[in-house]
Amino acid sequence: MRRSRPSSSVRARTDPLSRPPRRTGPRPGVIFPLFSFTTSSLTSDILLPPLEQYERSPGPDPSWSDKKHDKALWRGSTTGGDLTNAHARKYSQRMRLARLPGATGTVTVPLALHDREGAPGPVVQHTAPASEFADAYLDVMFSGGPAQCGDEATCAKIEREFEWDGYMSEAEQNEVRLLVALFPAPLKIELTLRS
Repeated sequence: MRRSRPSSSVRARTDPLSRPPRRTGPRPGVIFPLFSFTTSSLTSDILLPPLEQYERSPGPDPSWSDKKHDKALWRGSTTGGDLTNAHARKYSQRMRLARLPGATGTVTVPLALHDREGAPGPVVQHTAPASEFADAYLDVMFSGGPAQCGDEATCAKIEREFEWDGYMSEAEQNEVRLLVALFPAPLKIELTLRS
């Protein structure tokens, strides 16, 4: 009696040389969180606050209703980018944020313009001049003075271009309902509700 050969489809399932190679590492669709202090355009790490922010006490934090300011607040330095390069200066996330109050053109954002106490209003698309929107909702400035800008001429140019404010203590920041945190480019803004 003659034995028949297995069909090619049976042979493909049992022959290790005809199977696709086994994958190493995580399978597509499986997501693993990775926490770090920095990220790049190649990764999507979840950013942690810088270690130096753990050195200071957050200060007294009033209740939400006792906070005095409704604008989104950001204060920061001109560090964190190559300010000697005009292109890097133009697209630096800190520079772009600090330019918003003087922006031209219009912006369209979803807003609930008709909120009442205890009854949020409907969300509608609202278009307004960019500078008007920034004045109404943002309080963003550099603090101190220009730093890491390469030479005195560049520092002077940066100093003329932006509004500047002094150091703002944690207690002063706690009087604000929204704090802006900047992450590496592209411009990513996270608003933190301070309750």
